[in-house]
Amino acid sequence: MHFSGKGAGAGMMLSSSMGPMGIAIGVAIDEGIAKEIGEAAGKAEFDIAQIVKAAFDRSKINQPLNVVVAHYGFVTAPSEEGVDDPVLPKLVLNVIGENLSKAIELDVYAGVAEGLCEKQAVELASVKSDGALVHTAFMVAAECSAVLVLEQAYN
Repeated sequence: MHFSGKGAGAGMMLSSSMGPMGIAIGVAIDEGIAKEIGEAAGKAEFDIAQIVKAAFDRSKINQPLNVVVAHYGFVTAPSEEGVDDPVLPKLVLNVIGENLSKAIELDVYAGVAEGLCEKQAVELASVKSDGALVHTAFMVAAECSAVLVLEQAYN
């Protein structure tokens, strides 16, 4: 589980007064947040590979695919009404299929930005303590991944 957000901003600000040590502190902040999210997810028996497999099994893709989870976690998101301190799931997959001319690297966060996927902003404090919410957020992200494969493979 990865997290990118609060620490990156703090690290940049701290680097002006502390140099490289400030950036290291920022990275440590993000790693600490990722650890908290991962612990909450672990208590809910979160399994990203199983979530992705289930999403692709339910999809309308009718060819064998090799899907590898390259990276997953949360990133900070722009302010959103009704959500304090919003974050979005980030899921990056490498997809290889018989009928695909090349491997596809999918970034669900980019899919949200392009309007191809539903935006699933959740509160940072909630995902740090609620593994079921982490699971749900990644279920939506995995479903989006299947949509993105259909878009890129067949268009």
